[in-house]
Amino acid sequence: MNKKLKIISLLIILILIGFQYTIVLDGQKSLPSKDWSRSFTTNVSPGNYATLKSIPSKTGYATSLLDFDKMGFLTCTENLQCNQVWSNSELNPYKNTWSDGENTYFIKDDSLIHSTSSGEITISENVENFAINEETLMYWLKDQQVVIQQGSNEPITYSSEYPIYTGMIVDEHFFIVTQNTSDNEFMVLEGKNEFKELFKFHLNSRENLTSMILTSASNTQFNLLLETGINSGGEMQKLLRSASFDLTENQTPPLTELAFFDKESGAELFNIRSPFLYKGHTGQTITFSAYMYNKFGQKVNKIFVGNYTKSPMNVSAVTKQGDLFINPTMINDQTIAYFRLNGSEKELMYSSSTDEKIAESNTVLKGDYKEAFYSLISLLFVGLVLLLLSFTWLVPGLGIGFGTLALLQKSRKPYAFPVSLYATTIGLVITQLVLFATVLHPEKIVLKAPYLTEDWHVFLVVVLAGIGSILPVLLSRTKVTDENCNILILYTTGLNLFILLLLLGPYFI
Repeated sequence: MNKKLKIISLLIILILIGFQYTIVLDGQKSLPSKDWSRSFTTNVSPGNYATLKSIPSKTGYATSLLDFDKMGFLTCTENLQCNQVWSNSELNPYKNTWSDGENTYFIKDDSLIHSTSSGEITISENVENFAINEETLMYWLKDQQVVIQQGSNEPITYSSEYPIYTGMIVDEHFFIVTQNTSDNEFMVLEGKNEFKELFKFHLNSRENLTSMILTSASNTQFNLLLETGINSGGEMQKLLRSASFDLTENQTPPLTELAFFDKESGAELFNIRSPFLYKGHTGQTITFSAYMYNKFGQKVNKIFVGNYTKSPMNVSAVTKQGDLFINPTMINDQTIAYFRLNGSEKELMYSSSTDEKIAESNTVLKGDYKEAFYSLISLLFVGLVLLLLSFTWLVPGLGIGFGTLALLQKSRKPYAFPVSLYATTIGLVITQLVLFATVLHPEKIVLKAPYLTEDWHVFLVVVLAGIGSILPVLLSRTKVTDENCNILILYTTGLNLFILLLLLGPYFI
């Protein structure tokens, strides 16, 4: 084979690789939904984080990052560019923590601690947990006592009949939820000096209550949001249920399972985890992590956000498929922070709904070229399945080529060698067309390939692959002779296979 033949073949391969890389890179730039930007990285180092809390401050946001060893306090901008101010490793990471930078509340050795720049003050011992809202602190003790401290006023104490599951401060209202562990009954109470029973709800023995959120719909109407998990087949399946109630006693509000649908695809979401409710300028918003099936039938994980209204709710994707995203938190009306799992560590990332950030993320960002390269390699590995099936057209195609050569050589035809080369290519293309038309489902390839929209486009690619494999021989004006015929047949067959691997292989399964 001459040098010109090799150069033309290499150019064809490089052009196809460049084309496929461009397609993958364009996919990297696509948005998760029209309303939200792609994921942006932060300058926070990866770690074994569990929760993120953020409070607006004069200079940005007071942010607390809690892992299973310590709490780190950071000052952050709206774009989550943060500076760590201090960290505390003496607290109980499984209890509530709160900090605005100047005042920090946490539990250490069952004692509720108030920490400032002047030092630490023990508020109470034997504390189970606490809730805080501006200048109001509510905590409950292991002996089922509830204590409410408002500013410098005298504390108000209430004794509960059952163990306290949690307590919450909603606007100016104080709620406690008790749990009767014998029958898994929960009771919601509201009050201040005295608490009154609003309603009860039960969970069956198979359900685990993962989280509970209380929010106000108005001055007299409230919503209870429950995240529960059911162990099914060794896997925890999560769902959300809600109840609407007012402040009258002995109600029986029904617990309704919430249904969510992806706004763009219409796919129903399932295994909904880590809900977060945010009350902003446009009303209540919910964000969470959930799974859905994409158009290829693949199970994918994304962060979603939408208006918290009556079920069913249509929500928008905040992240794209490919990574596992967890624990979303709304920083403000237009920013959602969350963690991306990266091996054993979690990376803090965020998405934005501002026009500026959406436009910025619709271009090539830092790391996109590398990610596109890795994605292309992964797609080519998928194409290896096509190589495994290639014997279905290689055997008949090569059989036609070498059979033609043998037949023409018997007749001592002078054109036996070039004809056998072209016969091989034609045989390969015809066999491939028959296989794709009958067995290999071109419609599935069209569904996945961004540059194919009709079934006949697959057949066009097959024909172009045949032309592309023989094109170097024609352009280099290589003379097919007795000495190079066999190797040229194998060479063009290999080039044909490589073209199919690049153009159809990544979308074959």
